[in-house]
Amino acid sequence: MARACEVSRRTTFRNLEALRSTGVALKYDERQQRYRMPQDGFLPSTHFTPEQVTVSELGQISWWILGDGDQAEVLRPPELRRIIAEHAAHMAQRYAQGPAGPG
Repeated sequence: MARACEVSRRTTFRNLEALRSTGVALKYDERQQRYRMPQDGFLPSTHFTPEQVTVSELGQISWWILGDGDQAEVLRPPELRRIIAEHAAHMAQRYAQGPAGPG
């Protein structure tokens, strides 16, 4: 896992422990030598400061932000805020028109 994520083993274990401390149930599968979340597991919502987020392409993060629905607001950069606003406007327009398919 550390190699795949290009981090040290120490960082990997620190991150796994951070996940556990938020309530994420991680199980180590001895046979497959990997960590797993139970199928009914969940990941808690994350809150980052602007200094903690670095993304090389705005499209990479827009879907992640949209996953938080109306709880997310992009403050900057202005380009990302515009992308999210366009998605939100398209969604609002779609819902204002009523169902598209047979109901």
